[in-house]
Amino acid sequence: MFALIRKDLIACRLFLFIGLGFYALWAACTYRQPLGYFALNVGATMVLILAPLVVDDKYRAETLVCFLPPSRSKAVLARYAMALVALLVGFGAQYGLGAILNIRAQEAGYQVLCAPQAVLAFCAVPVTLVALYIPCFFRFGLGRGSLAFAVLMIALTTLLTSPLIATFLFSPSSDFVLTREMLQHPETALVALIDHAASAVGSVRFYAAVPIGGIALVAGSVATSIWFHNRRDF
Repeated sequence: MFALIRKDLIACRLFLFIGLGFYALWAACTYRQPLGYFALNVGATMVLILAPLVVDDKYRAETLVCFLPPSRSKAVLARYAMALVALLVGFGAQYGLGAILNIRAQEAGYQVLCAPQAVLAFCAVPVTLVALYIPCFFRFGLGRGSLAFAVLMIALTTLLTSPLIATFLFSPSSDFVLTREMLQHPETALVALIDHAASAVGSVRFYAAVPIGGIALVAGSVATSIWFHNRRDF
């Protein structure tokens, strides 16, 4: 499995170097805007995860791997291991490099994004997207898999913005109010919204349910991806 991860890194080395240059450019532009830097690192994490899939699809390396000694299940697990590496790199950039840059910037918004609510959001977004995308990739390939993922995301977005949930979060009786400070510093709105959702269902239950749900989602995603990959003909 580690050999497959190494193969991904070698295959993507040119794109990683180019991407590093773009990342440095955007980081220099956004480190004084905490939420922009936050979004940059979430996006960079997703690019790191998806780059090996794009390269492998371009050169049809997935077909070759299926005829090599590693089992298909190990090939699938290598994808998730690579995603974990990418998440750790993005997390380190956000809260390691970000802290170093903030020594100069001294933006109060960065400290807000160090709150547990924001850390939870930073981890939850890539984990959820990857857990939903990789099974689509192994079932349909890159092109049709991306289309299936887009349809799935539209359905989930429609569900999450349904009147019932919107009323729960934003109704006058929900105790969640957008203040002028939140509009000026959107990172405070992000933290306040998560904190409000946690308070509504119970903080202990919320912060226990999110990691448990994340682990269950990833476990189901891995099992589904292995099943799809074993059934797929190349």
